[in-house]
Amino acid sequence: MTSSASDPSARRLDLVRGLALLLGAVAIAAWVWTRPASAPTRVAPPPTIVVDEDLARGPDGVASVRVRVVGPTILRVELTAPAGTEAKLGPGRPIELTPRDLPDPAATTAWTHEGGASVQEVRAFTSGMYVLHLAPPSTGPLHVRLTQVAWGGAATSPAGKK
Repeated sequence: MTSSASDPSARRLDLVRGLALLLGAVAIAAWVWTRPASAPTRVAPPPTIVVDEDLARGPDGVASVRVRVVGPTILRVELTAPAGTEAKLGPGRPIELTPRDLPDPAATTAWTHEGGASVQEVRAFTSGMYVLHLAPPSTGPLHVRLTQVAWGGAATSPAGKK
């Protein structure tokens, strides 16, 4: 019986295996040593709300637009419309309930536009579809710009229409 200790090819094979394990350990140690100490920075989600358009009126003269809100936020509504325009913003009703896009009356913020350009801030406490409904008393331009304002009011970030 021959032992593997006296066989030169077996010793060479053991040496190669040992060196391969040593190189693997060195490579792993180098990777652990050189990797960044902190976790990668989190990528901010894409903007979630923005409407910046002239709204088309329906046959009855009213206009509405739906937007998707993600998380609690403050919606900043910049409105250019005729004086006396009734504006309502709130969570949308299911489309099946009415033939028109209307916000839920129980959770709606409503105001009367004084004419020209004005800004109104409305709190959106929950995620979901929100409806901005405008009922102008006369003809004239209807332009809406809707942006998201941080709860602290620090910054305005544009967002995407759905």
